[in-house]
Amino acid sequence: MNAVISPAKRNTKQKESIFRAVTSVYTHPTAEEIYNMVVVDCPHVSLTTVYRNLNMLVEEGKLRRIAIPNDSDRFDATLTPHYHVKCDKCGAFVDVDGYDTDINGECERLTGYKVNYHDIIFHGECGECR
Repeated sequence: MNAVISPAKRNTKQKESIFRAVTSVYTHPTAEEIYNMVVVDCPHVSLTTVYRNLNMLVEEGKLRRIAIPNDSDRFDATLTPHYHVKCDKCGAFVDVDGYDTDINGECERLTGYKVNYHDIIFHGECGECR
């Protein structure tokens, strides 16, 4: 008798593979890059499945989506507040560690808004591209 794999189990395996792919690198991969990592172990996974599971992982608070204007979203497993820097030549995208300021409080003080979150991405040229 052939065993039938339920869609829930397949999705769970795919979701776990997608989560592992993001947490295994520090490059803040795009969905396409994650797909290229996951398809090695899950050859039948589709890009649509990767997007759907990434959205679920973000909604569940397990991953952070970094929206970049005019570019692909990136995904980050570091959930604590931090900033990023992107190389405008090669596209490298990394964390900026050790930068700490009360920018939310200052914005609230200046505008009267209640700030829920912010994303800061610095742009420049990495050491290899300079």
